[in-house]
Amino acid sequence: MGLIKFNKDAPINEIIGLLSLFDKLELSNLRDEFPEYTELLKPGITLGEEEVKDELRELKVRAKVCKTGLNLILEKSEKILPKIKYRLKLLNNIQFISQIVVAISGASILVFLQERHGEMIKIMVGSLTLVSALLTLFVQYKSGTITLGENSLSKIFNNLMDYKINAEHFLEELKIIEELNFSSSTEQVSQIIQKSNDISLQMKIIIQKY
Repeated sequence: MGLIKFNKDAPINEIIGLLSLFDKLELSNLRDEFPEYTELLKPGITLGEEEVKDELRELKVRAKVCKTGLNLILEKSEKILPKIKYRLKLLNNIQFISQIVVAISGASILVFLQERHGEMIKIMVGSLTLVSALLTLFVQYKSGTITLGENSLSKIFNNLMDYKINAEHFLEELKIIEELNFSSSTEQVSQIIQKSNDISLQMKIIIQKY
């Protein structure tokens, strides 16, 4: 089986797009290193549709681009993860405060005061209960307890952890494959590049948001 299929199945368009937005210097270095692949290294182009003279050479170039993108993913994920973790911790603190408010609003001293002072205490207890309920709903919505949509912090945090772990794993695999000079590993390289390209698209969205 030829390598043309592997190159077609190893798109790097999203990786190039990620680098063009967040690491122009590395992308420029890649273009200087591989001037014969200028078209391959332009953002917004789906690559691998034409016959190439040296299929293995092109796959190696794609692998080098992939490694550069994976290093960027690692760098960005290590910066963003603490931010999201801090936000989740903040939401937990708000949740804790809301629980304290609930406890206060149901305290026996307020029940006693309500019996003695009537409407004023009733209004205060009602307000405390409402505030605590709203705080709880806010925390559940933002952290993803109510909705597990793509914008929930819990979902983003878990995805980012997965991307980071995958990036580390892929980089190790590519390092080993390079040491073996890609012998009998072209299909594996193609799969790594394709998965990294998919992750790059998701990382671009997260980085732009955070």
